[in-house]
Amino acid sequence: MCDKMPRKRLTSGNMKVKALLFSLPPIISCLNCSSCKSTCYAVKSYRQYPAVRNLWDDNLYLAQTDLWTLYNDLRAQLKKTKQKYVRIHQSGDFISQQYVGMWRTLAKEHKHLIFYYYTKVDHLLDLTELAALPNVCGIDSLLNGKRNYGALKYVTALAKETGAVICPATHGEDKKEVKCGVNCTACMVKGAKVVFVQH
Repeated sequence: MCDKMPRKRLTSGNMKVKALLFSLPPIISCLNCSSCKSTCYAVKSYRQYPAVRNLWDDNLYLAQTDLWTLYNDLRAQLKKTKQKYVRIHQSGDFISQQYVGMWRTLAKEHKHLIFYYYTKVDHLLDLTELAALPNVCGIDSLLNGKRNYGALKYVTALAKETGAVICPATHGEDKKEVKCGVNCTACMVKGAKVVFVQH
C-alpha cells in the first residue's frame, strides 16, 4: 500500500460551488436521514453518473475499512490545492468517530484552508473537537428539529423562527450570479445557520 500513488478523492466543485468537495454515497452513509432521504438532492447524481458513483462508493469503502489510505490520499491533494474552501460531504455525512477524527487531523494540518460541513449526526457522534477548530465551520442541517431546506414558504418561516440566513444561491433575483466561496461565504462562517430553498 505504501508505494501506491494517492488517488484524487476531492472534486473541484462546479459552476455554483468554488471549493474542493468530498462525498460519500447518499442515504447509505447517513446515520440520520429519515427526514430527508425521500428528497435528497445527491441521489440523482449518484444514480446518473457511474464515475461519481464509483468515487463515492470507493470513498465510503476506505472510510469504513482503511482510514489511513483515505487520509493519505486527501492529505496529498490538500497539500497541492489552490482552493481556499473544502466542503466535507457534498453528499453523505460523518459515519464514525474515527472518521471524524481523521477530518480533525486534516483540518489541523491545513490551517490555511476553511473546512465546512452540514450534518444531522451531531447528536450521534462527538463533533465538538472538529467544530472547535478555528478553520472549521459546521452547519446543523436540523434547526429546531426541522430539516433546513424545503419550499420557499417553509424556509422563510424557518429562517424567521431560528434566525437563519436563506441561502442566496437558492433564492432571489440574482441567485444565478451567486458563487459559493466567491461572492457568498454564508456557510463558511462559524456559528452560521443557513436554510435552503429546494430546487
